[in-house]
Amino acid sequence: MRTIIVLLFAVFIGAGFLLADNMHIRQDFTVIKQQNAQLTQENNNLIIERDTVIANLNESNQKNAELAQKNQMQDEQIRQLISENTNLKDQNISLQRKAERISFFNSFQSTLPKALSFVILLPIVPASMAATYIFVRYNKNHTQHKDTKKRQNTLVQLTDDEVKEIIRIRREK
Repeated sequence: MRTIIVLLFAVFIGAGFLLADNMHIRQDFTVIKQQNAQLTQENNNLIIERDTVIANLNESNQKNAELAQKNQMQDEQIRQLISENTNLKDQNISLQRKAERISFFNSFQSTLPKALSFVILLPIVPASMAATYIFVRYNKNHTQHKDTKKRQNTLVQLTDDEVKEIIRIRREK
């Protein structure tokens, strides 16, 4: 009987330890559950923040690409405007030179009587017409001479094997 009482007493002490240990484990488990819920919430917040940052990054990349394209277009426009500006400056210089020549000739024209200016200009017209005729005629003959050189045909006698080889080469091209 004594053994039964000692055994019961040991069982009650063991049950007390188990009950106390179980309560501590439940408290720890509750704390761990709360920490797990908190970490899960923080993880979800971080995922939402990451998705927002990725969306902003994609939007920024798209805007960057659009701005780069606009920048290239504006660079091309600037190059065109610079080229146009250079051409206009060249034309302006040419026109200023022509205006200077015209003013120079006008200064002579005002000093010469009108009948005399007609006499001075009269020989220039036929000479310029003759020079133009000669220039056009020379260019026409020169271009015709080039065209005849291009059109010259060369006749060659080939064997059947050579003809087949030429045909094969041309087909490979």
